Amino acid sequence: MKPEKSERMQELKEIKTDSPRLDLAYEYYNRTDVKFQIIKYTQRREFAYLAPRWVWSEANRRKNGRHFRIHNVHHLDVIMKGKYLLTMHNRFFVNIFASLATYKDGVPYRSLQSVDESFKKWEEKIHEHMESYDLLIDVDSPSHGEEDLTFAKEGTIEIKKIFDQLNVPHYIRFSGCGFHIVVPGKFLPKKSFDPKDKDNIYIYCKKIAKYFFDNMTELVDTSIYDSRRICKIPFTLAHYKRHSYVCLPIESGIALNGFDHQKALLHKFNADLRHYTEKLQNENGNFDKLHKLIFEKDGKKKK
Repeated sequence: MKPEKSERMQELKEIKTDSPRLDLAYEYYNRTDVKFQIIKYTQRREFAYLAPRWVWSEANRRKNGRHFRIHNVHHLDVIMKGKYLLTMHNRFFVNIFASLATYKDGVPYRSLQSVDESFKKWEEKIHEHMESYDLLIDVDSPSHGEEDLTFAKEGTIEIKKIFDQLNVPHYIRFSGCGFHIVVPGKFLPKKSFDPKDKDNIYIYCKKIAKYFFDNMTELVDTSIYDSRRICKIPFTLAHYKRHSYVCLPIESGIALNGFDHQKALLHKFNADLRHYTEKLQNENGNFDKLHKLIFEKDGKKKK
């Protein structure tokens, strides 16, 4: 009987086999226009990078990083190169995220190699530093199969119809295997950021997601609401076993109806992003009518 391969040997095999895809990812993240798009979504937010679950191993867990401050391209380069995410000889698959929360003064600066005591104290009372918290409706596809992705898209279309009817400001983005609908925190009612409080923002967002789960599509993930939640950043790469996708913004209901995930494949994506700015849909709207639909009945609070 042959001995089993170690996790490290398996990981090296995966990376060697996927070297053309890693080369493409390296070239993509070295694009200046991509870097400038990424930093638009990291202002006063936590920046994080995590190995995809399909390469999950002890070796990969050690490569994960959270609680970084990225406010400009220089910050991004320092992290990407200093943590060996973007060098010629040390490359591996990571997905890149930003927090749903924004912080009054951003995330504190910290060492690339360790976390000091002052940062740990900041982290312990992280909710006290929060300024806002976005609502994320995460419509997950079970797979990249055409049927599964069509179900996810159809569910997202139904939710968007409600958002448009009620004039709710929002963004829609392809997540790599499903869709994200994001309402910026500034449009939500004022809620506590303290997880210990009964009337906190996380319970509030979960109830909204549950409404869409019950009434629109069971592909809505209702388990994602907490103070440290992170979300894929637009124009970063979502890596899966067979393919890598660009997490693309979707500008309208028409664009969502006709969205083809094949066009988001990394090896097919060559759009010039230098002058692109994501447009907030229903930008002059508000959250009031959706709040009343979910939380009130005939002018009274629902139980």
